[in-house]
Amino acid sequence: SLNSGTAVSGSSYVFSSVVSDQTLAFTNTRKGANLTVTKTVTGDMGDTTRAFTFTITGLPDDESYSYTKYSTTDGTTWTEVTGGTGTLTSSANTFTLTHRQKVIIEALPLNTALTIAETNDNYTTTWQLGSNTATTGSSTSVTLTADATLAVENNLPAIAPTDVDFHILPYLLMLGAGLLLIPVLSRRKRRREEE
Repeated sequence: SLNSGTAVSGSSYVFSSVVSDQTLAFTNTRKGANLTVTKTVTGDMGDTTRAFTFTITGLPDDESYSYTKYSTTDGTTWTEVTGGTGTLTSSANTFTLTHRQKVIIEALPLNTALTIAETNDNYTTTWQLGSNTATTGSSTSVTLTADATLAVENNLPAIAPTDVDFHILPYLLMLGAGLLLIPVLSRRKRRREEE
């Protein structure tokens, strides 16, 4: 703005005329994109109360990015989580989410490769950025050109009991065969004693 007048945006300013000292004030606002990360936990063994830890790397040094967490019970109405605000930097770069929570990270740098990783133990993690093809693994790479949503699903199915049976089946068969032979051997021994 010129002399505290109406502000204009752009990469340059043209003076119409200069008749005396003038004050030209510049305000630079960082352009960025908001990233929304949503969390869903599925599977018979999935823990919907667990807070999963996310780590985001690739953030520029000396910059900070505000975030706010929200939760939902029905998947449509979101409420801000009490104490769910914070700031991410290149060194303080973690946040947590539980089932049916989301975080909105504001003004992340455009065209910058960011890696988002999750500590998830035995869960199978699926990542899907917008309508892109979903991928699985413990991390994903994101390069933002506009606001986007990253859906993260953790799945932990029940362990099938047949897995155990196949491992011990040979031993059970040997034990069963041994038990069946005991009466046969006992009869033979009695016959020999009687003769």
